[in-house]
Amino acid sequence: MKNPIGKNPRECAIKHEKRLASMRELRLDRETRYFKTFFLKTFFHRRLYDDQANASFLLSRLTLLHLKDVK
Repeated sequence: MKNPIGKNPRECAIKHEKRLASMRELRLDRETRYFKTFFLKTFFHRRLYDDQANASFLLSRLTLLHLKDVK
């Protein structure tokens, strides 16, 4: 990384890391929101059909959401 004249390279690196971390956090929030809305729509749509399939679907979606939150 280029060192701009008069700037502390360590401070620049810390700012860069903070910016990257916040971008990652925003992306994860967006993905989690998407999965939750998708999950709810599909869950309530499928609820009309089969309870057994519904239970396994619910479990798989919740596991997926949990794994996304853990990362």
